Amino acid sequence: MRIQGARPEELLDAYVDAVTVINDARSTTSTWTTRFNDAGGICKYERCQELSGYRLYRVLALHRASGAIAGHTVVAVRSDRPQLGDQHDTTAVGAHRGTASGCC
Repeated sequence: MRIQGARPEELLDAYVDAVTVINDARSTTSTWTTRFNDAGGICKYERCQELSGYRLYRVLALHRASGAIAGHTVVAVRSDRPQLGDQHDTTAVGAHRGTASGCC
């Protein structure tokens, strides 16, 4: 599923579940701190990007059988420099990491 801008309100709860899995990522070298814990943080991120002149573009991978969000990626593009984009986030829900069966 492709989404431009803020994600639809009806996807918020499922999107929170898919995005917050980044907090489970293991790394021995990263200084990453938790960025998204809840719907409020995601809505704040989307609004801040919009106010800063960025447009968000997302692709959601959906599980075929259930329709659940299996993963996502988001790119931010400055309105005044549309030829450039910044990769902001990519996650895969644990049950779908490393497998392609039944997904997408």
